[in-house]
Amino acid sequence: HASGQDLNPDEFHLRAVIEDVVDRYHESVKVYNLSLGSSIPINNFEFSDLAKLLDFLSKHYKVLFIVSSGNINSLLGTYPSDHFLNSSSRIGCPAESILSLTIGSIAKYDNTDSLSNKEEISPFSRIGPGADLGIKPELVAHGGNLILPYNFSPRVSSYGISADGTNLCVDNGTSYSAPIISQYAQRLFDLYPDSDPNLVRALLCHFTEKKNVPEEITDDVINYTGFGEPVIDNALAAGSFNAAYIHEGQLDQENYQYIAFHIPSSLAETNKHSKLRIKITITYDPPVNPDNDSEYSMARISALLIKSSTTGMKPINISGDGKYILPWNPIIQFEKSFSRGYLTGAWDLRLRLYTRGTVKEDYLQDYAVVIEIIDDENGTNVYNDIIAEYSEIYKKIKIRIAA
Repeated sequence: HASGQDLNPDEFHLRAVIEDVVDRYHESVKVYNLSLGSSIPINNFEFSDLAKLLDFLSKHYKVLFIVSSGNINSLLGTYPSDHFLNSSSRIGCPAESILSLTIGSIAKYDNTDSLSNKEEISPFSRIGPGADLGIKPELVAHGGNLILPYNFSPRVSSYGISADGTNLCVDNGTSYSAPIISQYAQRLFDLYPDSDPNLVRALLCHFTEKKNVPEEITDDVINYTGFGEPVIDNALAAGSFNAAYIHEGQLDQENYQYIAFHIPSSLAETNKHSKLRIKITITYDPPVNPDNDSEYSMARISALLIKSSTTGMKPINISGDGKYILPWNPIIQFEKSFSRGYLTGAWDLRLRLYTRGTVKEDYLQDYAVVIEIIDDENGTNVYNDIIAEYSEIYKKIKIRIAA
């Protein structure tokens, strides 16, 4: 700018640039980091033109946008309860985009003067829910901390390389947590180059560690830190006591689809040295209706877990804390532990597609599923046991990790 001031682009210009860049590079560039956002909080069932564009581009070009949740630039009331309960703490445009992953911030460092404890939501990190009342932000990563009363301190902040590449720089913000997740996303696209962004979203949202909020906060943690912080090593490879089946497919509007998977015999209920837990994440990219914000997503998937038992295949009721299911929201996650009343061997996940609005009858919905089999007693090597029993059925995913 002629006056020497930095000017942010207006939304129209920004939309034009994003559309042009994605159109030009989508075949080679799959991850787009957007560390920007409006300071004005979103409203229920209202989607900005920029969020609508991100959703359109995500589905049309099969790319993934990683968007910062935005920053709360000043104390909004007594910290933490009144601060986060203030309506101005909610995410701003375009973080409400339902096909983008929205990234909040957690503190990795603390001291006696800091507002947040280590591994807790950062004081400035904007919170959900999304415009559809769904989970936002989905994920969090290190973005810094603040000290009393609401001040910057290099000791507890986020470090990076300066713009000229010659120095270390220090700052705070969700603008710094989002690129960490963008890098994770790119590593997963590198591992699965032929895969859909649905799979990368599923892996990032599945393999996470839950993160904390201040104990004074009593409302739902999921609106603050989402599914948690991704553990990228777990998303890249099986651990000692778990294994994951991953599946990508398409659903039509007429039929149930059954996805079979197998529980190894080492996780039988009679084995007192093991305890079976199953965790499932399903992601999909529904078509959206830019002209109807209240019925914006036009597809939903219903999911049912079916176990093998002595009396045949039995559907399982999933309830309680380990469940995130909001109709028309494009991420489903649930988990359940089992101690009795099941057999090992083949189980099923049953999926069904429902649509609304202007969706054509022959529409097919892409989706991805992660089914993780876990031994909570850490008594069996689940991955090796599955390979030993069922190697003829499943394809192992070989990974190359640079030294």
